[in-house]
Amino acid sequence: MKIKTRQFRVVLILLNLIISGSIFSQVPQKMSYQAVIRNNSNALVTSTLVGMKISIIKETTPLVFLIIYVETQTATTNAHGLVSLQIGTGSVITGTFSAIDWASGPYFIKTETDPTGGNLYTIVGMTELTSVPYALFSANGTPGPIGLTGPAGVAGPTGLTGPIGLTGPAGVAGPTGSTGPIGPAGLTGPAGIAGPTGAAGPIGLTGATGVSGAASAWGLLGSAGTIDGTNFIGTTDNVVLNFKVNNQKAGRIDNLLNNTFLGYQAGNSNTLGSENTANGRRALYLNTSGVYNVANGSNSLYSNTTGILNTSTGYGALYSNTTGNRNTANGANSLYSNTTGFSNVANGENALNSNTIGWYNTANGVEAMYLNTSGYFNVANGYQALYSNTTGYHNAANGRYAMYSNTSGSNNTANGASSMYSNTSGYSNTADGILALPDNTIGNFNTAIGYHSLLGSTSGNNNTGIGHLAVVPTATSSNQVRIGNTFVTYAGVQVAWTITSDKRWKSDIKNSELGLDFVKKLRPVSYFRNNDESKKLEYGFIAQEIEEALNNAGASNNGIISKDDKGMYGVRYNDLMSPMVKAIQELNTNIEKQKQMIEMLKQENKLMQEQIEELKKNK
Repeated sequence: MKIKTRQFRVVLILLNLIISGSIFSQVPQKMSYQAVIRNNSNALVTSTLVGMKISIIKETTPLVFLIIYVETQTATTNAHGLVSLQIGTGSVITGTFSAIDWASGPYFIKTETDPTGGNLYTIVGMTELTSVPYALFSANGTPGPIGLTGPAGVAGPTGLTGPIGLTGPAGVAGPTGSTGPIGPAGLTGPAGIAGPTGAAGPIGLTGATGVSGAASAWGLLGSAGTIDGTNFIGTTDNVVLNFKVNNQKAGRIDNLLNNTFLGYQAGNSNTLGSENTANGRRALYLNTSGVYNVANGSNSLYSNTTGILNTSTGYGALYSNTTGNRNTANGANSLYSNTTGFSNVANGENALNSNTIGWYNTANGVEAMYLNTSGYFNVANGYQALYSNTTGYHNAANGRYAMYSNTSGSNNTANGASSMYSNTSGYSNTADGILALPDNTIGNFNTAIGYHSLLGSTSGNNNTGIGHLAVVPTATSSNQVRIGNTFVTYAGVQVAWTITSDKRWKSDIKNSELGLDFVKKLRPVSYFRNNDESKKLEYGFIAQEIEEALNNAGASNNGIISKDDKGMYGVRYNDLMSPMVKAIQELNTNIEKQKQMIEMLKQENKLMQEQIEELKKNK
């Protein structure tokens, strides 16, 4: 990691211009500092808390330095790796910032950085202060002589009028004036106490009998003079109140069965049903003995006869329900076709529209689960989520068009717009992400996590794709795993991968025929990966060359080489360990044979030397 100190010099020059303009008003005892933080790979350290130790150092004589002031601070880098500090405002370790004599430099700034935000400073940089803010310089510099008084300036404009002063003391009272004219008459006083009652006069003649009830009747054009809380429309005895329009039932307030119906022919057929509420034209029209139902909207719960504890809000909501119980429908034509299905919840226009006998379904969104008839324990959230489902069960679809085409598939979970869009009868699949597992139709036990993960997979089983555009090699094959896409340049785990190798998972075990002859045909290469922007050198093999070597060795049927639907090759490098070990073993056998040959030759050479020596002696 390194700090680009040239950024600091630019800031100091700007501060010199800014602070010097206010030197005569106030000297700020602080100094701005900025630096760009990079790691050892020269990459910016962004949005990270770092710890810094700042020292002001004075060069007393050439190459002799004295620490004047030290403080510590913590700060967070921004999105561009820039850290900003106010030197003089941190936690002081030694010295006094305001006491620095900037005129007696030169001075240097030393920065020590802990990229983890602590105080284990591992990054050190030191930069000379080539300029000092004028305000700080002048605050401790030697004052100059007082200059001559300048000429008087032009008179300024007249100031604003000041506030009115306090009221002075009252003056001496003047003489009484003449009497004014008489004022208008005052208000009439209250009436006096009533006198005693006079003697009763003779009884007058009886008048004509008035029209019966006219005094308390409600007029066809309305009534006037009513008293709130006294006058009312209704009955004074314990009798149900009914309303009619065109001689048809239009309202009923039943205090005996506790029903409330309001709307043309609302609750028209009710006989024994109780605790029902219907608001709207023909709401609960055919109800006979159903109880605890609430219908709000024209034709809402129209066909209900004996169903109980249903709630419908909206035109035609739960229209066909007859004996279904505990259903909730909110939205025009929601749960429209339900007859005997129970414990369903539909929120949104046409949600669960076609459901007839399905139960425990929840559909939230316009036309969510629109075609469901008998499917149960499904959850659909979003516009047309699980739209085509008819008999599928235990599905969860969250997002617009999620599991749109599913008809009979069960135990699926799809989270994200258009996730598992094409699934029809596949079961026990999980898709998380927009357009995750979008093409699967009948595949089972697949897991797709990430945008467009397992794209193109249609009928394979037990496939796993993790990451954006994580696509398995063969769209119709099963038991494949893909992590990441073709743009990935790094993959890592904390510990090494463990490859399953138990004998009980294997059959037809034989000694490998691939050894030294095969390995000698391999060509180790170095290369740059096309999508690696950092252009790091990699080492390995060329898949096509390995395939050719395998074919020549009679091992064309192998798991080392794989090809995807686009013809792109892959190599299972783990399998190359076996032929390499076999090659080492064969080399070791050759070495042991050579050792024996060398030993034999050494013995023969020794014998020949002895014979030569013997011949020399006999001469």
